[in-house]
Amino acid sequence: MTRRDDRVTVRQIIDAARTIVDLARDRTFDDLTTDRLFSLAVERSIEIVGEAGSRLSEHAQELAPEIITPSA
Repeated sequence: MTRRDDRVTVRQIIDAARTIVDLARDRTFDDLTTDRLFSLAVERSIEIVGEAGSRLSEHAQELAPEIITPSA
């Protein structure tokens, strides 16, 4: 993966994380268990973060191992 691709992937991670923050604003933990649409939206955004993180190059993962760790 090129560094340009890494930048695109990091942008996807940031966008998905911001989506989670926006969705969770003014919500409670109970909302995750009672509001199915909210729960599914948060879950999908978390999946996007994980999937994008797994696409990062080794170089990018080494730059911030505490943030992105590849799954075993």
